[in-house]
Amino acid sequence: MNATKRAWTALSLLLLSATAADAADAVRLVTSTPADGSTGANPASIVLEFSEPVHFSRAFLKRDGGRAEAVRDLRQKDARTQTISTAGLAPGHYVLQWEVFTEHTSIYSSHIQFTVAGDPVAAAPTPR
Repeated sequence: MNATKRAWTALSLLLLSATAADAADAVRLVTSTPADGSTGANPASIVLEFSEPVHFSRAFLKRDGGRAEAVRDLRQKDARTQTISTAGLAPGHYVLQWEVFTEHTSIYSSHIQFTVAGDPVAAAPTPR
C-alpha cells in the first residue's frame, strides 16, 4: 500500500471513529418527571425522556441515604421515553440512578434527585 493510500485509509478510520464516538456521546437526558431537584407529591411513575432511543440496563432507587434498591420490571424496549412505575413512595429525598444502552451499544449512566413531600394539609395545625 502506498503512502497516499495509507494516509487516506488512516484519515477515513479516524473520521469514522470520531463520528461514532460523537454519536455515542450525544445521548442525554432531556427531561424528567419529577424534575431533577424538584419537591412535590408522590409520583405515580418516573418518566425519563432521552435525546435518542435507549433501553435500560439497570436502575436503582435510593431514599434518604438508605440502601439502593434495584428497580424491577424495567422496559427493555428501545424508546426515547422510558417510564418507571413507582408504588407509594414515602415522603423523603430520593435518588434514581440508571444505566441505559444506546443504539450505538454505548452505556449512558446518570441520575436524578427529587423529594416527595409529606401531606402539607395533614401536617399543618388546625386553627381554632
